[in-house]
Amino acid sequence: MYWNHELRTVCDQYVRMCKIEMDCRRSPVPEEAKEWTLHTELLAVRPQMPSSLRQLREQPHRDVQLALNAKWGSSKKSEITVNAQLEQSKEQKKYVHNMKHEFNGIPDNELLIKAARLNQINVLDGGG
Repeated sequence: MYWNHELRTVCDQYVRMCKIEMDCRRSPVPEEAKEWTLHTELLAVRPQMPSSLRQLREQPHRDVQLALNAKWGSSKKSEITVNAQLEQSKEQKKYVHNMKHEFNGIPDNELLIKAARLNQINVLDGGG
């Protein structure tokens, strides 16, 4: 019996775009004729972190984009592709807007971190 795996990561210099790949192989179990394999690829792209609340409000794209593809099995017939984005829900945006008016004493950097939080995942239809 054997199990091998390899993990590869590549990111840009600002770690705003990353690609993570994983390959696994294991020896066949009695019901299988060939070795079992798994190949997974994840791409993640995040927006630039704003340096002020004004820059955050003016930022056109604040969501994190994710693309995942995985193929597995003895004949690699099983496959899944998922595209998703992380963003702020409408409720979070309202909360942040109200928070700005209620908490004038909070330091700007703390308020910026709270305002930039992403709390909603949308799974997107790949059209395929």
